[in-house]
Order: sequence, then structure tokens, then C-alpha cells
Amino acid sequence: RSSLVGSEMCIRDRGQATAGVSLHFFDTGPGIAEGGRGLRITRRWRRVELGKEDTEGKPSWSYAPVTEVVPTGTILECEITVESPESRDFVMITDPHAAGFEPARGMKGLGLDLEPTETRRERHDDRTLFFFTELDAGKTVVRHYVRATHVGAFVVLPPQAELMYFPEFRANGNGTVLEITAKEVK
Repeated sequence: RSSLVGSEMCIRDRGQATAGVSLHFFDTGPGIAEGGRGLRITRRWRRVELGKEDTEGKPSWSYAPVTEVVPTGTILECEITVESPESRDFVMITDPHAAGFEPARGMKGLGLDLEPTETRRERHDDRTLFFFTELDAGKTVVRHYVRATHVGAFVVLPPQAELMYFPEFRANGNGTVLEITAKEVK
């Protein structure tokens, strides 16, 4: 659904005035459905729950499901799965971050940052990019981590996969909304 913002005002001789306003817009985020040609992409979030250190001094952690509401400081694992019926060359995967999240760095110390499957990874404030010189046929999974920082409800645009030199082969996942709440103080 798309639209345009406009207004109209009419003043008549005898002191009468009429006004009209219309608001038209583009739907984004949750209204964007999964689709594509030659590729399929999906995103799943898991909440990383940090535990106590084990007997060797290594931190422990576990995963919990993510609802639409997370408290500030929460670390989320973003798991992106790309499916391709055949091997593809020069593939770029883009995972936009919601406005209230920032990239979480230093996850290797927790044993969470797995060996990369991609040729190159770029972390930006607003998105994480994965580049593959060659993407094997079947399923490929990449992961990155974000931290909830700002309170509010935020639209998360869909992840995208595309062949860099053949943009007609592309896919996008579903958009969604995540809400960040203030962390409870104990």
C-alpha cells in the first residue's frame, strides 16, 4: 500500500474556511512478505543467556526463544539461512539491524562466534553484510550478534540475498517488529 501526503485549504469571501488533509504512506517491515527468484532466505533470532563461569573459568551460555519484546542489554543471535538449488557465484547477504540494536562484538570470548563460512563479513551500525565468492547448493547458515540498546518498538527490515552480478536472482525474507523495554533493576 502506498500513498502521498497532501493538504488543501479553501477560504471563501464571507469568513468561511474549509480545510482538508490526507496522509498516504508506504508500508514497510512486517508488511513485506518473503519472496525471491533462485534463492530463499530466512532469519531466526535466539536470545543469548549468559551464565556463570565453569570450573575452568570459561563463561557459560544458553539460548532462549525471542518474543517480540526484549529488555535493553539483551544479546540476540541472528541466524540467516540461505537456500539455493544450485551453486552460485558472488552472493551478497544483507541483514538490516533494527534501529534500537547495535552490533555485539567480542563474542569469540564466549565461544559464540563460529568459524566463518563466508568469504568476507562487514559489520555496520545499521546492517551486517556477508559475501560469498561461491555459495554451495543447498542450505548455508551465517550468524551474527546484536545488542538491544534503545527503548522503543522498531521495524526490522527483511534480510536479503542476491547475486552481485545477476541481480535478477535475489530473495528477501519477512520483515518484523521488535520492542525493546527498559531492563528491570533488581
